[in-house]
Amino acid sequence: MVKDKQTHGLPSDIESCHKLIRELKEQILLLQEQVRQLNRTIYGRKSEKRKPEPENDILSNSEQSKLGIEAESMDIPVKENKIKKHDGGGRLITASNNKIEEETKLYELNEEKRYCPECSTLRDVISTDTSYEQVFVPAKFIRVAHVKHTYACKSCKGQVVTAKRSEIPVIKKGACDVSLLAHIITSKFQDHLPFYRLEDVFKRGGANIARSSMCRWLAECAQQLKVIYGLIKERITSGDSFQADETPLKYLVKGMGKMGKALTGYIWTYLGGIHKQYVAYEFKIDRKGINPSTFLLGYSNYLQTDAYTGYNMVVANEKIKHLYCMAHARRYFEQSLDNHQALANEALDIIAELYKIENTIKDLTEEEKFNIRQREALPILNRLQKWLSQDRPDVIPKSSIAKAISYATKHFDKLKTYIDKGFLAIDNNAAERSIRPIAVGRKNWLFLGHKNAGQTFSILASIVNTCKINSVDTYAYLVDVLRRLKNNNYIDLNELLPDNWAKNQT
Repeated sequence: MVKDKQTHGLPSDIESCHKLIRELKEQILLLQEQVRQLNRTIYGRKSEKRKPEPENDILSNSEQSKLGIEAESMDIPVKENKIKKHDGGGRLITASNNKIEEETKLYELNEEKRYCPECSTLRDVISTDTSYEQVFVPAKFIRVAHVKHTYACKSCKGQVVTAKRSEIPVIKKGACDVSLLAHIITSKFQDHLPFYRLEDVFKRGGANIARSSMCRWLAECAQQLKVIYGLIKERITSGDSFQADETPLKYLVKGMGKMGKALTGYIWTYLGGIHKQYVAYEFKIDRKGINPSTFLLGYSNYLQTDAYTGYNMVVANEKIKHLYCMAHARRYFEQSLDNHQALANEALDIIAELYKIENTIKDLTEEEKFNIRQREALPILNRLQKWLSQDRPDVIPKSSIAKAISYATKHFDKLKTYIDKGFLAIDNNAAERSIRPIAVGRKNWLFLGHKNAGQTFSILASIVNTCKINSVDTYAYLVDVLRRLKNNNYIDLNELLPDNWAKNQT
């Protein structure tokens, strides 16, 4: 008797075999999609910008060549694209602001060489050639000795009095001027230099400043700037709308291993103000929804975020109106281009129409934005919603295009909320841009030395990046504000906010 061949767990009937083949085929397609997505993540371009399609490419090459021949026969001048050539000197260097000193070096012939060798006539200047170059003067340390005399009356042998400094130092017994403190804060939070690099830079300048000293100084500066940080948070939460996002940031826990263990905390970002000119960071050891909820106590307007569920606790308060980011929905379709180009492009084309409207109305008033969105954007959104609801039996449920459609469909009501008010934005990109400095810095200084350093980081990063948003000279701002806060040299704290401070400088 011949034994049946082993099936190794495979089904014996045709129908079950076909079902298995379909399942395996879907699995293979999903794995291939993951490989293509991974390759794109590693080797592909990071930008989400789409290349505009040329408008005049509807003619074939032969038709274009015929038109070129006809143009030549009709003596129609053909415009040529001329490429400007550089003379090797690079761009013209100009003094764009009053920070750059200008110096002129004049080159002349001495009187003896100015005489013509043929007729001995004194030659006149007939032209002048001017070229420019940048000169760098390295920064230097200056040790300032503060000498205070003490006086006493010889006759009375008493009445002792000691001269006082004209200004109270920002760091008591810190041996550092406010100019050095402002430089360290700017270097750390705007130029993203870790303390060990600053330590080396200072050594080259002849100053031995330990990174432990710099940490202590910045913590004291943060405590003094805490009132400005509080004003920034008030301005954000008192506006009609603001945006929020979060990003991971590691911190060390000492006592866990020789060097301590790095745990993952989070920097929460809040961007607001009338012109989105204030940014506040908050460091928390987790990503729980209680963190933004605490920040938003008493807030009752619009909050724009991505679809992270941690914000659900925030919007449980019905006074807060929640809207989502269209850029996140677009990103899902953009990521599925390699595997489902036709379908993804259909969605991206419709979303591009929405962004085209936003680009044309960015400088208009809130009322004008609202009217145009209702008239032009609303029909496009309705068309997008109709497209999303179409039945597509050929789409694999777990594919990237299916996830993109599902995301946009699930959150569509909150994606279209931006058209309800003229002051709302179509996406959360401004908040994402405010997180970018944190991401860049994270690659350099890697982590926070302790979870308690999170408050120092939050305060100083918020002030530095608010200065950056408002195009304020961070170093000059910190020198002036730290000095004035320590010496109570201000009338109203609001005048020390970066945007108000800049107005007063002019």
